[in-house]
Amino acid sequence: MKKVVVASKRGLKGGSLSAASQEALGVGRDAVVLDVTSRGKEEMRVFSPFTQNGDHLFTVPFLPSSVPKERRESRTVEGIWQGLKIFQKCAEGAELTDGKYGVDFGKFKAANKNLKRTTRTLGGVRGHYGGPGVFLSIQEARKKIYLSAYKQQLQLPPVARQVESLRAVAREKDLVFLDFDTNDDLNKDKPLSHAQCLRSFVLHGDFREIKGSPEARGETRTTGQAEGVKEALQCSSSASSSSSQNPSSKKKRQSDAAVEGTEDVSPLSKKKKT
Repeated sequence: MKKVVVASKRGLKGGSLSAASQEALGVGRDAVVLDVTSRGKEEMRVFSPFTQNGDHLFTVPFLPSSVPKERRESRTVEGIWQGLKIFQKCAEGAELTDGKYGVDFGKFKAANKNLKRTTRTLGGVRGHYGGPGVFLSIQEARKKIYLSAYKQQLQLPPVARQVESLRAVAREKDLVFLDFDTNDDLNKDKPLSHAQCLRSFVLHGDFREIKGSPEARGETRTTGQAEGVKEALQCSSSASSSSSQNPSSKKKRQSDAAVEGTEDVSPLSKKKKT
């Protein structure tokens, strides 16, 4: 694969990277630049944790079975993350009944513009709900809640197809994912970048590139996912070798897989005939 990197979209005009920025990132001038936030192009929004993909509902972890099933389901990954926050002002034992400072069940069904629960308005965070009387630290919550849910999102059939299309592009050109944040470390006191998680998943089929993740520490890594990526690359290599012996076949394959433009384009876009 070519290079796959993450860059901040803050301050960018029109979602375009300057030649100097591309050079600093170490990518080629023909790199494909994709905004994978909820403000990106529609086909790229499937990667945002703020986006609901079809009718899929995520099961919210740690909530007891006494909570009705429909209240234990979330439209988005971000809804789970925000909804399970427990703030310092929440009275002890009121985590499931105080909708303002405890678990906010409304966030599980909220639209992507009404998801945030900030310390600016609600005060300090005690932790994320991890069961009765259990409050997860930010590091544990990122592992047990965020990464788990986001992996489920990337494995949904329509999203998984887009992941495969990104891998196809990355075999030919450098890829740059734009996100508001670029943090790839669970232990840093900065928002975790979902684009960094996506980058690792495109490259390896897991989150081993995320510092502090179970895969990075070798706790849960299996060879299955990585072998799937490796096998796909081997198939691509074999196809390239075969086509190199048949010029007409090679020309057709290049036409079928052509990606239009160099910046902020969908990997599914086809080059138009002129």
